Amino acid sequence: CGGTVVGLCCELLGSTVALGKIINFLAPAVVALGVTLLSAFLPSAKICPLFTILGSVVWLLPGLSLTIAVTELFNKQLISGSGHLFSGVLATAQMGYGISVGSSVAELPFIPEPAACGTTVLDGPWYTQKAPVWMYPLPLSLCILGFCILCVAHPRQYLRIATACLASYLSSTLISHALGADLAVFLSALTLGLVGEGFAFFGHHPILVVLPAVCFLVPGSMAVRGVVASMTSEDLVSGLSVCLHTLIVCVTITMGLFVAKAVVPSSRRHHSANQALPL
Repeated sequence: CGGTVVGLCCELLGSTVALGKIINFLAPAVVALGVTLLSAFLPSAKICPLFTILGSVVWLLPGLSLTIAVTELFNKQLISGSGHLFSGVLATAQMGYGISVGSSVAELPFIPEPAACGTTVLDGPWYTQKAPVWMYPLPLSLCILGFCILCVAHPRQYLRIATACLASYLSSTLISHALGADLAVFLSALTLGLVGEGFAFFGHHPILVVLPAVCFLVPGSMAVRGVVASMTSEDLVSGLSVCLHTLIVCVTITMGLFVAKAVVPSSRRHHSANQALPL
């Protein structure tokens, strides 16, 4: 429901000149307000406010923009990279401020205290067990389809994109359990880059395959959570550290993709296509 509200806000209000400039603030604020009230007055619904809000505004998260900005800076495209980086930072600040404003309704005296929720998805009082494995394929398939639509991919490219997305998701999940999350990001990006270069060898442009799959790795929600933590808690250092870690994750993803491009020699047949690829 929250994602539907965000979609309606983008479609109905994003086209207007005045409201379109603040849609990154307005949509999260509306969703945060609704989720906070629902969590306060319907505790039996067992809603975790923060993660429900982040799941609703996932299409607006600037993780991909930040990663592309870092990639452009690595490619010495300083003007466009700097512009995209500051645009992503401003979008992150707008979304974090919108979530803070919408959630502040819980501080009103006549509003019941919202249900407690842990710092991670599995820490809350209702998340004592992980979801069974048989539940993963459906949301994962819908997520891949959503990323294909978000990147305006042609239906003929869906199968290749799904392959890259599965490689990204499975590698990050399996490696994070074995070696930790930090190294998992680099190795997952490296795996994704190798998959993209493999498709390039058979004549497909790698960016059309890699771009939607990178969405599984980008740290958009991490950046917004850092801004929210900085605005709603007295511990400003922890919020800023999360924002800094977001930038480090973007650099790690970029390095993984660059290493994959370096270790796989590009054929002359696809040299011109690979030159156009910023990843």
